[in-house]
Amino acid sequence: MGTVTNYGIKGEFDANELSNVLEFGANAGKDKESKIPGWKYNDKAFKKAKRKTKKKFLQGISGIINGNLTIDAMINKIGIEASTEYKEMIEKIKSPANSPATIKKKGFDNPMIETGHFKSNIAAKINKGRIVGRGGG
Repeated sequence: MGTVTNYGIKGEFDANELSNVLEFGANAGKDKESKIPGWKYNDKAFKKAKRKTKKKFLQGISGIINGNLTIDAMINKIGIEASTEYKEMIEKIKSPANSPATIKKKGFDNPMIETGHFKSNIAAKINKGRIVGRGGG
C-alpha cells in the first residue's frame, strides 16, 4: 500500500519523501526555520483499514470455498478497500491545520491535500504486479 506515482511534476519529485514528511513532519524553508507538522496518517489509516480488510478477507475465504470468488478477486477487493481507507483518512485529517499563508495560497484548509495528485495515486500493488485502488477514491 502506498503512492504509485504516474504523473509528471516539474523538477525532481520523491513520493516516498513526501509520504515521510506527511507522516512525520519536517523542517522547511530557506534556513529550515519553518516546521511542517506530521499527521501520522499511515498509522491512523492502517488501524482503520485493518478492521475492514480483515472482514473482506474472511468473506473472501468463504467465497473461495463456495466457488463464488477467486483468490485474485479477493486480493483486489482487499487492496481497493485499503487504498480507499487511506484516501478517506487523508481527507479527514484537519489538525494541525494549515497556516493562514498556506490557506490563502491553496484557497482551502485541508493540510493533507495540495493538488490531489498524492491522494489519487494511493493504491495497492498486488504481489509486485497489478495495481488496484488508484484514483479519486
